[in-house]
Amino acid sequence: MNPLLDAIPENRSFGEYYDWLRYDPLDNIDTSTLGEIEKYDYLVDQAMPFEPTAQSLRIAATIIGMIRSSYRERNPCTAESKRRHVGLLHMMQKKLKEVPSSLYGQALTLVIKGITGTGKTVLVNLLLENLQQVIEHSKNKSAGWEKSIQITYLKVPMSHDGTRGGFLMNVIMAIDELLNTNYVKEIARTRLTIEQKLVQVISLLHSLYVGVLVIEEIQEENMVTSPQAPLMQKFLLSLLNSGIPIVFVGNPAGFDWIEGFSQGLRRLNVVPAEYIHPCDKGSSDWDSVVLGIKQYYVLDVDLPDEKKLSEKLFLYSGGIPDLALMLWRRAQRLILLNEMPDGQTDDLLVALNAAYLSTDYDDLRPMAKGFSTKKYNMLRGFKDIPWQYYKNKWGDTDDEDQMGNSQTTVEDEKAAKRKPRNNRKCSDKSKFKAQQTRARNRLEKNQLLAETLDPEDLRNAGVKSELLSGLYKTMKELDEKFSVS
Repeated sequence: MNPLLDAIPENRSFGEYYDWLRYDPLDNIDTSTLGEIEKYDYLVDQAMPFEPTAQSLRIAATIIGMIRSSYRERNPCTAESKRRHVGLLHMMQKKLKEVPSSLYGQALTLVIKGITGTGKTVLVNLLLENLQQVIEHSKNKSAGWEKSIQITYLKVPMSHDGTRGGFLMNVIMAIDELLNTNYVKEIARTRLTIEQKLVQVISLLHSLYVGVLVIEEIQEENMVTSPQAPLMQKFLLSLLNSGIPIVFVGNPAGFDWIEGFSQGLRRLNVVPAEYIHPCDKGSSDWDSVVLGIKQYYVLDVDLPDEKKLSEKLFLYSGGIPDLALMLWRRAQRLILLNEMPDGQTDDLLVALNAAYLSTDYDDLRPMAKGFSTKKYNMLRGFKDIPWQYYKNKWGDTDDEDQMGNSQTTVEDEKAAKRKPRNNRKCSDKSKFKAQQTRARNRLEKNQLLAETLDPEDLRNAGVKSELLSGLYKTMKELDEKFSVS
């Protein structure tokens, strides 16, 4: 018997994780019935469609496996767990080094890193939304409870200035917001030392049976270049021994410091880190990205050839999902607002090229071209992209024409620079423009709630089957990794 595991689904296949993660904001919406402004609303919405990849399914299984493994270790019905709980209460005023590690138990840690726009945060959020975050337990004789609270996951950002006190404040405030408590007054605003506050926070996480602590926004600025970085680095290494599973999410540059600590390397590699890169051209992961993006479509214009669409999206985005979606929305807006190049039909491929060459994409174009052509020199201007890593991965490339137009045909550029045509019939142009303005003021509308596909929906069955192929073999390995003898 283990009441902590009752609310954690024991998924039997990667197919179940696929259904958890897949998100299409337009599910169950008949776009053919939408008016022009309603369509525009969706094209300025920030909702991010997500089609699971093999890597995202593996990450999902790993995180849930970490939670289940920890809850087995911390089963409140066992005598050992009760001993730890009482021991932690007696250590509340101690420093971390004075607390026997045996009181915390063991837990796993996962690092998820990748450049901006690769879908790290979206993936984690979609996964955790499938769990009941707060569970209120009633009286349980076996656990020794009259009542108890269980938090299955807690997400907190790393402090922006890289201070330890700021991070602990983030953790406590996240708990207070979730439970409507006032631990900030009890812990954060006391005169305890940072070490003593850390022990109190760890004890609080254990008393609330936190299943996993997700620490987001790990960046170079708060973990490497901050004046507080050396202290924060050692602080996080101490947190690895807390007995609470931890998932770190951030930019690759925010984790470079770990290489200098053998303890950190050992603890953080028990579960291999997940490096989410921009997709490679023609890969199954890129096929999944294109499928998710393609379904986010509100126009009545026929979609272009799938192969050509995939090639253009990759060329213009460098395989970065966020950039591909950005261009896809912009291309649809160009057609919807009658801003296509003069003399062109409502061709989505031409619209994509126009969006790619637009001035508001100027700053992002080198990044996209750097990844699509594997020219690391084009990435040097982006502080949060580890171009040295990609130099080693890709090898030296031709430095010529790094900022040129080799990836865009002359014809495409000429078409994009033509003046917009205005020959489309419009019932009331001034009214239409006013409606556009009002639509832009609705950018902060609530995201649509995701609904999973009906199991009998055959539209994505082929893709789903392809993604799951070969992963069932891995499931056995994951079960063995997270099982407790």
